[in-house]
Amino acid sequence: MTPKLIEKINALIGAGMTQAMIEEQTDIPQYRVSRLGSGATKNPRWTDVEKINSLYDHVITQGQHWNDFKQQTEET
Repeated sequence: MTPKLIEKINALIGAGMTQAMIEEQTDIPQYRVSRLGSGATKNPRWTDVEKINSLYDHVITQGQHWNDFKQQTEET
């Protein structure tokens, strides 16, 4: 697993999200969010990586609130 994914999860947590909030927004089970964030998962699921990347772009890069993320992804 690339360190970038760990850094992105840590950045989301640093922005005020919890693992449960990440689960709520991405539909990735909390135990997998925890394993991804700790680096315990060496070969993450591609769909999980895409969801974390999208959430990271929404919250960190664009500076939008995470509550808007799931609404936007459901509309598109």
